[in-house]
Amino acid sequence: MKAFLKLSFFFIVLSIIFSCNKLDDLSNAGPQNSDQEFAIPLFSGKTNITEALDHFGTKDYIKIGTDGLITLNFKGDLSTKKANEIWTLFETIPFALNDSIFALPLSDNTNLDVEKIFYKSGYMSALVQSMATEDVTVKLYVPQLKKNGVQFEQTLNLKYSGILPVLGKIDSASIAGYELSSDNDTVYIKQETYTASGKKINATIYGALTKLEFSYVQGFWGREFVDLQRDTINIDLFENWRQGTVTFVDPTIKINVINSFGVPTRSDIKTMKVFTVKNDILDVQSQVITDGINFNYPKISEVGQTKLTSFSFDNKNSNIVQLLGSGPKALDYDIDFIANPDNNINIKGFMTDSSYFLFQTEVTLPFYGKAIQFDARDTFDLDFSKFTENAASAELKLITENGIPLGADVQCYFLDSQSNVIDSLFTVKKQIVGPAPVDELTGFPKPNVLTKVVTYIPLDAARIAKLINTKKIATKALFTTSNDGLTAVKIAANQDIYIRMGMKVKPKS
Repeated sequence: MKAFLKLSFFFIVLSIIFSCNKLDDLSNAGPQNSDQEFAIPLFSGKTNITEALDHFGTKDYIKIGTDGLITLNFKGDLSTKKANEIWTLFETIPFALNDSIFALPLSDNTNLDVEKIFYKSGYMSALVQSMATEDVTVKLYVPQLKKNGVQFEQTLNLKYSGILPVLGKIDSASIAGYELSSDNDTVYIKQETYTASGKKINATIYGALTKLEFSYVQGFWGREFVDLQRDTINIDLFENWRQGTVTFVDPTIKINVINSFGVPTRSDIKTMKVFTVKNDILDVQSQVITDGINFNYPKISEVGQTKLTSFSFDNKNSNIVQLLGSGPKALDYDIDFIANPDNNINIKGFMTDSSYFLFQTEVTLPFYGKAIQFDARDTFDLDFSKFTENAASAELKLITENGIPLGADVQCYFLDSQSNVIDSLFTVKKQIVGPAPVDELTGFPKPNVLTKVVTYIPLDAARIAKLINTKKIATKALFTTSNDGLTAVKIAANQDIYIRMGMKVKPKS
């Protein structure tokens, strides 16, 4: 995004003024009389801040309030953490039974104690071996794994044919749709094996639960730090800054979080710094950074819902006004979060296969504040040859009637193709746009009151001879809000500036 002052409507005004460089061929305009002069209207129109911003393709960054106030939003990257990126459960669990029972862990995360899992997919496979010299029946079952109240079990009959060991297998028995009730993050696999004569024995079983995917997990989440991506928001507002001050009355750094994890979480702000155009690095200071921000989360009765948290660092809880008056060019931040920050053992949480934690930071700058001699500069192309080739002398007349509470003292320098200065527009900088007067109670301009400034720009033969080589124009503008920058003003979408320009020209004889 281009800077407000780089894309400021005043630069658009200037570009309009100096791009009116095609003058009709005056050598054929009536009788050739060296005393003859022509009054030529060049243009008449209006513009405003919103049109200027739209002209540069910045509409996605603009918000217009119900009162018309313009706000710019500089957003950081979206940072998302999904369920399987934070807390992982085993996708494959091998087991081996030489006895009647075998305990299986569900996760290697010591901060996660699973109580319940709904599996949307998964399989059990096993190789069974018997050393009995008669037929045997093997029942392999998981008492904690049930579907519609019925436990998961597989039965295998092994026929003795005189050769040992007797082998059999369970091949990819599905556990999709089963609910697992866990005890201390553990599941128990059991066998009941009987010979044909009724003797209870233990078969040797090697197997695994494979391709396990859950749809829902419930249990206790212990205190755990979760890392999010560090990010930088570029604030182009002061890209062309040279000097002067700008103060915003109500800027914010907003943190937006959407959370569908059923676990309490709190911010862990590692870094939040502002980089300025003076190459200073300033810390955002707030007690909230120390205390943390508690993010909303869905309770167990709200599975499938998302909860939104929006928190703003503002002029009441931080030093943001001082920072954003220092010419910021970037906000560097590293904000992580802590799950179950108080390690409350009485809180049972949950996650689903679609649970996520979405995080975004934005810098919000309402156009409400003060500017004093804020220096901004820009350069654009200008071919002056057609403008001057048939003129002996000329005088430009510029009239601005401004309803925006921001004025500009301007100086322009005409440059040749090598960027050497040919001439300046004025002897000293001159105010060509005056700020509209404001109501000090509301900050908005007084209704139906425009500030009018008339500027004359004489171009004698000597200046015209120099300007014919102009290829670029460099502009320097000092911006000041109404009342010499002492009053906070509001710039809105419905505030216009009207511009008229004409020329009185004497053609070459």
